[in-house]
Amino acid sequence: MARCIEIVALASIVPYAGNPRAHADAQVDKIARSMDELGVINPIIVDKDNVIVAGHGRYAAAKKLGLAAVPIIRVSHLTPAQVKAFRIADNRLAELSLWDDKALAVELKELTSIELSGVEVLDLTGFEIGEIDARLEVVEKEKEPDEADLVEEPEDGPAVSQIGDC
Repeated sequence: MARCIEIVALASIVPYAGNPRAHADAQVDKIARSMDELGVINPIIVDKDNVIVAGHGRYAAAKKLGLAAVPIIRVSHLTPAQVKAFRIADNRLAELSLWDDKALAVELKELTSIELSGVEVLDLTGFEIGEIDARLEVVEKEKEPDEADLVEEPEDGPAVSQIGDC
């Protein structure tokens, strides 16, 4: 089933009153900053009545930015039970994934020197500077072996230990 992205008035979208996911102001601010700099890339998912199925944080960020219209994907083919299940799964399944710390550190490292319109790209990742530093530090430590762990190659020649040495 092909789904189309539609552009609708933000005012026509209805937040789900029983949304089990809370969005802190700091998170909404980060989403808004990303949307402001990069555009609205991730559509809000709504049911046949324009009630939000997924995307309450994006909706709040769009309101904060004063956007008149946003992209949506309408999932009118889902039953009410499927909508409820998807609403939970969309949030929960993302929580079950893990970061590949090395791959993430490589991506973050590449972004450290890039700016877009005077905004540091790292600020758009959702990570705090302290978190980024800690992730980069872990990978840097892996690259540089501790000198105490380095073992010298033995010299050629006869063994110098004997039975009873301890």
